[in-house]
Amino acid sequence: FLLTWTPDLSVGRVWNYDGQRIDEWLVPEISLQFTRQTQVSANYVVSRELFRGVYFPGIRRFRVGVDSRFCSWLILGGAVQHGHVIARSDWLERPVLGHGTDLELYTTLKPTKQLVLQQNYDFSVLDHPDTALNLYRVYVIRSRISYQFTREWFLRLVIEYAHGGEYIDKDVEKPYRFSWSGLRIEPLLSYKLNPFT
Repeated sequence: FLLTWTPDLSVGRVWNYDGQRIDEWLVPEISLQFTRQTQVSANYVVSRELFRGVYFPGIRRFRVGVDSRFCSWLILGGAVQHGHVIARSDWLERPVLGHGTDLELYTTLKPTKQLVLQQNYDFSVLDHPDTALNLYRVYVIRSRISYQFTREWFLRLVIEYAHGGEYIDKDVEKPYRFSWSGLRIEPLLSYKLNPFT
């Protein structure tokens, strides 16, 4: 069932031009490769960073991801990340180390050789460490449909809906400092004379 497991360790440091250390990290990671092209990976970030003159020594974050291509016509996957994230918004008087969660889910369906359907869902939220505020909350739903008529003719349609808000107070009647949403539709029909065009 378990084919291989691979440990990994990433270490890094970054200095600015004045020789001041502005970032450093240690990231242990493990990847597990299972049968039927299924992979699970997990890592843990330990970091210290200097941002806009504020030193953040306690950055800790974990991430777990799964990707499975267990059959030729279906791909499933996703990842979740949770932990400390620096709030880098310009409107904040002083950057803070918030508690953040990111979620990503995706699927690819290939009913025929020519037709490919892809669906993605992304969600991010960052909470203020000392108040009942969400510093931001965003989600994006994206669909991509592509059809290869011939070697030369190709059709692609991307539909994306995004909604987000910043400075969201959970205890007041009008919660958003500001919010936004948008729908994007992007069709593309292409014709290639040969593989080099």
